[in-house]
Amino acid sequence: MKKDKEGIKKKKGNKDLKRMAVSFFVAAVLFVSLMSLERSILNKEKTVSAIKAAVEIQEGMVITKGNVKELFVETKIPGGLAVDGTIASMDQLIGQITTKDMKTNMIVYEDAVIPKEDVLADIEDPIEASILVNDISQVVGGILREGDLVSIAVVDDSTGTNEEIFDRVYVTKALNSSGKETAKGDSETSAVVLNLIIDKKDEARLNEKISLGTVRVSKLHGAY
Repeated sequence: MKKDKEGIKKKKGNKDLKRMAVSFFVAAVLFVSLMSLERSILNKEKTVSAIKAAVEIQEGMVITKGNVKELFVETKIPGGLAVDGTIASMDQLIGQITTKDMKTNMIVYEDAVIPKEDVLADIEDPIEASILVNDISQVVGGILREGDLVSIAVVDDSTGTNEEIFDRVYVTKALNSSGKETAKGDSETSAVVLNLIIDKKDEARLNEKISLGTVRVSKLHGAY
């Protein structure tokens, strides 16, 4: 009889320990949840630095010390909206190229820009070469500008065949018929001369192919 009572007490003690353990676990979970909620609320109330587009910006815009303040403005956003990759300083943008079109007031993240040197990284011996066209229809109606990526093809005068000779070529300058550079965003002036960055070993091939017929230059969208 005495042993039975001791067994009952032991079982009761084990149940009490289990209840205490469960209660402790639940309390710990609630504590962590409340701390996370409090941190989230504080982060939302706290503001952090960010950069937003001051105007509409086209893909392929080269950002320099001279134009960065015309294109972007510093702002503050709730901490809850800040994510990894949020650009917080104008200095981070200088020397970059936009990889997408941006609407006014759009917050700028790292995936919206790429360092200019990264675009040209695969060219072993870069040189600047020029293409002159007789008709703006050969160069997308003359809308090409610095920072655009293009493909270049030639329609052979003797065979009529169209051959793509270069793909993903960087436009470093776009000039009108008077030799004046046309800026990105200028929709009034047509560019008929393109300065391109190519590898020195490809220069002879470019000149040879151009001599065979009519040059066609196409703008690549989303190529960054």
